[in-house]
Amino acid sequence: MGYKTVETVDLHFDNFPVPAANLIGGVEGLGFKQVMTGLEAERLNVAARGLGVARAAFEEAIKYAQQSHTFGKPIAQHQTFKSSSPTWRQRSKPLAC
Repeated sequence: MGYKTVETVDLHFDNFPVPAANLIGGVEGLGFKQVMTGLEAERLNVAARGLGVARAAFEEAIKYAQQSHTFGKPIAQHQTFKSSSPTWRQRSKPLAC
């Protein structure tokens, strides 16, 4: 939804010497663990952005429903909208940051 993704591929380096000073994490065998730790933080970042976009879309939908009219009254005043809107608001409260 508007975010550009980065393609990923597998890379395999068999019998490829790497100087100790250039090892990720500085200790042999710990590089994957450190890279995965960075990915965990990125997943949280992506989730937070997704929540922000969803919340903004929800708020815009509410504004639209309050301002736009059908059958002579605002969309927000129709029975179906009035009965489901509190449910949406209640469900979104635990997600607030």
